[in-house]
Amino acid sequence: MWPVTEGLCGREAVLAMRFWGDARWLETVVQCPGDGGFTSLGREELTAVPYALGLRPGSTVRNFAGNGLTGISHTEAKAGLVGLNMENGYGVYGSSINGSGIFGRSDNWIGVYGQTMAAGSAGAAGVWGRAGSAGGVGVVGQAVQPDSIGVKGVAHESGGVGVWGQSNKNTGVYGQSTNWVGVWGVSQDASGVYGVSSAQYSAGVYGQNKGKGFGVYGTAIDNAGVVGISENWTGVYGRSTNGLAGDFDGRLRAKVVQITGGSDLAERFAVSGDETIEPGTVMVIDPDNPGHLMPSSGAYDRKVAGVVSGAGGVNPGLTLHQEGVLEGDAVVAIAGRVYVLADASNGAIEPGDLLTTSDLPGHVMKATDLDLAQGAILGKAMTALDSDTGLVLVLVNLQ
Repeated sequence: MWPVTEGLCGREAVLAMRFWGDARWLETVVQCPGDGGFTSLGREELTAVPYALGLRPGSTVRNFAGNGLTGISHTEAKAGLVGLNMENGYGVYGSSINGSGIFGRSDNWIGVYGQTMAAGSAGAAGVWGRAGSAGGVGVVGQAVQPDSIGVKGVAHESGGVGVWGQSNKNTGVYGQSTNWVGVWGVSQDASGVYGVSSAQYSAGVYGQNKGKGFGVYGTAIDNAGVVGISENWTGVYGRSTNGLAGDFDGRLRAKVVQITGGSDLAERFAVSGDETIEPGTVMVIDPDNPGHLMPSSGAYDRKVAGVVSGAGGVNPGLTLHQEGVLEGDAVVAIAGRVYVLADASNGAIEPGDLLTTSDLPGHVMKATDLDLAQGAILGKAMTALDSDTGLVLVLVNLQ
């Protein structure tokens, strides 16, 4: 169409038209009052707006109802939108108040692809995410379909890292899951998950379970499920406030076993009767209840079996029993050092004396009749008791 408006010298014609890229030219003609016709000012080749080489520097593309800028590519390995910065800024920078700063989606390949050619430069990254507020997240990856991956890191060369997490005061890499694995590591030729810590009493790999599961769980087909190695301290350390520091279901093999929490070898026994047995009490076999023990009640009793552990602050070092077969609640020392209730009325007890059962229930005394003492010896005294009753440290050695 040709809208016509009044100008300084006659009329101005304005051309508005649409074309699809084929060659077009625009000729401008003018006619002043008194002219016999139009005078041509020449013609210019028209260039369609879609063929513009670039936006004006500093241009803003704004759309209040949809996308500000959409880039589409139909060529393999090409990008719908490319951002390039030749200095120290950003190739593409996205910011959002309530939505996504940058959103990438792909039906068959990569939604957002980031690459850097910098080698070892601090802060260089193919994709960089930063959270500037408490509780914020720099980069979020979400997988909503089976076997899909929210965030995947791949390294193809030795020394490369697929995913790197770093923190100066908190967590370098954090994984959380409602119904399955928080962090999953898989390797064909090395470690699935590898952790290193240089801080004292800190962990290279730390696992915590607040329910009834495992803090750290390891499984293997032909080798160790969990391996701990230390040059100068503990390879594997376990601690529990109210339960077991370590629990092994199967055979346990060790070159050296060093026990630092107790000094006697004990077994769990069932005790006849309902009375509470005091630590340090001398126990004998109950002939009327097979497998049961009871407190001693007579001198030179050949049924002597051991001493209830725990007196004098000495705990059992190793406790034996078989679940479902040989059960019991009384922990009775059958070897090693343990404090025992002693009676000095038969003579003062000196270190090295042989000890046997006394007429005072649950007590030992010095063995003075060696004929009667055969088979009734509990062990040897290691501390003295001059008179009355008290605790004596005994090296239990039944004979």
